[in-house]
This record gives sequence, structure tokens and C-alpha cells, in this order.
Amino acid sequence: MAFLKHANNAVSSIATLGGINNSATSVSIQSGDTGLFPSSGNFEVTLWPAGTNATQANSEIVLVTAGQGTSTFTITRAQESTTAKNFNQGDNIALLITAKQLTDIESSLSGGSQGSVPYFNSSGVLVGLTPGTSGQVLETQGPGQNPIWATPSSASAWTSDLNTWTYASAQTFTISGNFTAIYTKGTKLQWTDSGGVKYGVVLSSSFSNPNTTVTIFTNSDYTIGNSTITFNSYSYQVNPPGFPGWFNFVPIWQGFSSNPVVGNADFSIQGNTCTIRVSCSGNGTSNQTYTNIANAPIASVGYTVAYAQVTDNGIQQHGIIFLNASNLITGAVGDVSGNFTASGSKGMNFTITYHI
Repeated sequence: MAFLKHANNAVSSIATLGGINNSATSVSIQSGDTGLFPSSGNFEVTLWPAGTNATQANSEIVLVTAGQGTSTFTITRAQESTTAKNFNQGDNIALLITAKQLTDIESSLSGGSQGSVPYFNSSGVLVGLTPGTSGQVLETQGPGQNPIWATPSSASAWTSDLNTWTYASAQTFTISGNFTAIYTKGTKLQWTDSGGVKYGVVLSSSFSNPNTTVTIFTNSDYTIGNSTITFNSYSYQVNPPGFPGWFNFVPIWQGFSSNPVVGNADFSIQGNTCTIRVSCSGNGTSNQTYTNIANAPIASVGYTVAYAQVTDNGIQQHGIIFLNASNLITGAVGDVSGNFTASGSKGMNFTITYHI
């Protein structure tokens, strides 16, 4: 709805020679009064006889559609249920508050159907979005676009980031502005680049004017492609749709002349907690008394210990593993820091959950 223009104390008298009859489509005001009235946009003025008060019987409301900023207005007669009348030169003409001006405002705020939503369109005019259907949600389309009703799906667990993500490395991207409060450790990510739809988890974010740099945990499933990033979104939910939950990594073994055959090596992150699973389908050949994995995907806060199933010199038995803050996983035989035999077959299988 486009509102009529307004002005305070815009009062003049009819300057048209001989006045106007009830079919005239223009009216002139005193030339010195042109600055009192709006210089652009439609507005309404009221005409009534000089020396009287305006009444429903003696007045007429007309719409000014052209000539704004001049002394001669083009008018549309008989507005707001008034009747076109004859007026004399010198009769009153003024921009007054009318019922339409007030009802237009009321309608824009309270009119329309129950459930409609007001918004400003591209012309800056307050309009209404008609009610959606049951279950729909209001969705912004970003700057320069009108809002719409959208049918939510499981994908609504993801929050679209309208900011541009710019490739910086296989594990980092940048955003213009400070968004460290959004991209906290453990935040789940989804994006599309030249390699397709990808997922990751935030390791850290830092701001150095003018950009935020976001670093994701390294894994062997997804890296950030050196291309345009689109459909970027984030989620704080435990299991947002599409998110893989577990990411694979390739263990770097130490203490072997021939490494174990890995059946499964992956990790999962929930908030500030990480779980690593390593399962070997075949043992390796020992050449040291230690058994290490040198590249835990995520460093531990402090020191973490967990039970493991180990094989030492071909004998399967229970053991323990230690994870330190330097991403090193060390295995041990038995319940203490027992060394492995520096020969024969050995390996270990374990699950460890720790604070990151």
C-alpha cells in the first residue's frame, strides 16, 4: 500500500480565474503557497467555501496526481465519498487529515487476513505477505528480496550462512567480518564446492580485521576445494540431516616394520568431545617395543587413558592406550605401561572418548 503524502499547515485559496466547476480536472493555488504542499507523490486536498467551516455538505476532497511543486494541480474529483462541486476563486484549499490517511495506516498495521505479515517491498512501501499454510515458516531471502513462506524439511536443522566463504586452504576458509561467536569449536558445517556437497567440523576460528578464519578438523573424507563455495550452512544439532557423523582418517603407525591392516579408523565429534575408533583386520610386524599412532585427528585436553585389545608377539590380550595433548596415541600391554616385544606380529583395537 502506497501512503499519501503529508504536509503541515498546507493551506491556500483557489487562484483559478472564475473558480472551478464540478467537472474541472485542475485547480490553481496562490503562487506563493506552492512550497507548503508536497513537491512529489499523490496527496489529497479539501476544498470548501471561503468564510465557512468545512462540512460534509459544503466540502469536497480531491486527489492531486500531477503538478506537485507548482501552483496548478491536476486533480481527481470526489474522493472519499464526497461529491464534486463548484467552487469560487478565493475558496479554501488545504491539505487536511482525512479518514483515508488514517485507515491506510491502520490497514497496513492491522488489516488483511489473520496471519499475514507486513514487510517493506523494493519501493519501500509497507505491504503484507498473505498467510501461509499450516506448518510453513517465514523465510528471509536476504537483502533486496521479499520474504516468503517455506515448507520446512529436515534440512531446516541447518542454518544458511548468507555470508561468502572464501577458500584459504584445504582446511580453512575466511569470512569478511567477525563471526567467531558463530563458528565455535564443534560447530558442524555443510557446503558445496567443485567437489560436491561436503561436511566438516570447526576446530577453531579467529578474527583478524577484516576477516574471520575458520579451521576445520582434518579428515580423509572431505577437504575444502579451491573453488567457489556455495550453499554454505552450519548446525549446532547433534545429528543434522546428511551429516556423516563419523569421519575417516589414516593412522600413521610407529614401531612397525610392516604396518597393521586397518579395517576401520574414524572419529566423531559432539561439541567438545571426540571419540576415536581403530579396528585392525590384520596385525603388523613389530620392530620396536612401543606401538604408536602419531596422528590422532584431534588433540586431547590433557591426558586420556582407555582400555584396548592388543596383540603382542602373536598373542591377543588386553592392554591400555594413552592419548596426550600432542596427538600421540601410545599402546601398552596389560594394565600398566608394559612394553611390546620388538618382534613378531602386533596390533591394537580400541575406542577412546576424550575432551578436546
